[in-house]
Amino acid sequence: MKTKTLLTLMLVAVAMVTRAQETEPFTLQGKISNVSDPRLLFFIESKSGLSDIDTISLQPDGSFHYTTNKVTYPQRTSLQNRDIQVNDFFIAPGYQLTITGDGKDIFTLVKTTRIEGAESNRYKQLHDSIRIARMDMTSWSDLKGDSLLQYIRAEKLFTDSLEKVVFHDKETTDPYLGHFGRMTYLNNLFNRLYMLMASVINYGSLDEKTAYTFAAEITDKAILDDLFDEEYMISDFYKTWFLDEYRRALEAKDARENPSRENSRFHQLEIINTEFRGKAKEFSLFRFMRDGLKYNVKTMEQLNEYKSAFAPYISNLTDPDYKQAIVNLFREKEEFLSATRVGQPAPDFTLESNTGETYSLADFRGKVVYIDLWSSWCRPCREEIPSLRELHEKYKNDHRIAIIGISVSDSFDRWQKALSEDKPEWLQLFDSDGAVDAAYEVHFIPKYILIDKNGHIVDMDAPRPSNIAALENRLKEEMEK
Repeated sequence: MKTKTLLTLMLVAVAMVTRAQETEPFTLQGKISNVSDPRLLFFIESKSGLSDIDTISLQPDGSFHYTTNKVTYPQRTSLQNRDIQVNDFFIAPGYQLTITGDGKDIFTLVKTTRIEGAESNRYKQLHDSIRIARMDMTSWSDLKGDSLLQYIRAEKLFTDSLEKVVFHDKETTDPYLGHFGRMTYLNNLFNRLYMLMASVINYGSLDEKTAYTFAAEITDKAILDDLFDEEYMISDFYKTWFLDEYRRALEAKDARENPSRENSRFHQLEIINTEFRGKAKEFSLFRFMRDGLKYNVKTMEQLNEYKSAFAPYISNLTDPDYKQAIVNLFREKEEFLSATRVGQPAPDFTLESNTGETYSLADFRGKVVYIDLWSSWCRPCREEIPSLRELHEKYKNDHRIAIIGISVSDSFDRWQKALSEDKPEWLQLFDSDGAVDAAYEVHFIPKYILIDKNGHIVDMDAPRPSNIAALENRLKEEMEK
């Protein structure tokens, strides 16, 4: 009898531990009106810092309801689509949040957004409402010397007061309020340090001695004495902005001390490996390798060079998720480069034009195709319009060539507005579901692609319209074949 009772108690204890280890579901619901995109992208991070993106469907009136067990720890996140962005709100296991707003335009959305269900998100509400009331459009990167220091000091007073109102001395039912209070404190602190370092390194608006003296004045000494405490990893500003800028500061110091040494990406990686410590080091190594693979590798030769250079750093990663992510990226990049190398068939697409007609790449077989990948919000893209107009005027009656503009990562309404302002006379298509964006790996825009008469890739990074001499040489080579 005693044995049976003991066994029952053991089973109950195991069940209790198992339930404690299970993640409470997270729920997000609400209504965002006046959006044309029927989907919302919801960003969730794992404890390793790897992002996962879930898609939430919007009803015709903008309402939505979503529940997941993927939110396994407290974090800051964003909700966005082609029309709207609701950034920097807090989520955690067990939270049940309701978000409402009017997505008519960015300003209206910021004014009308309400996030209910967790006291921690009062910080965003107060922060945004005060910013709107002040209508201060000052950009810290445009300031120099004392003006910049005064701006940073004012920012500290502002965020300190908000933190006190929202997070300090509270009797609350929000179990994560203290965690998010510490996260917000560290985010604001490391944002100030980032501004100081960037002002020295990137903008030359402060000298190094002044920046360091001011940093010591406004920052806890314990933090300046140890920049790699594991606790700081709860801060997104620390992991992204600060650590990147700190690496650049170390690169600048190394360049001064060793002016003959080439500051290659691989040397930058070694600086992280040598100078950083703990989880900050591992995260930064992973992030640096990931971004290098995603954005800088454009040929098989470069890919093989990266494989060789990254090998010792990958083997030293202790987080299996980091290792697997890098392995996956190498495989995906190799597949993409194989599929899009010169002479391969260009990825096909079928898109709708601004006049409501549907076009496929195959429709232009027999012509040299020059594709302009752009977006309404991309200033460099739109600065190329006059040069594109000249190119179109010169070749509009030449049936050997087709010039096609494709809007990527854009809102339909903003695309239409940009077209009404710029009035391009060449064909304009809209990448509504991101198919072209994905197939052509569009990490940066403007991006120009040249395709031959047989539909094969000539150049995945063709010359810009403003580089007219180089572009016309390429076009003539292909048209005369």
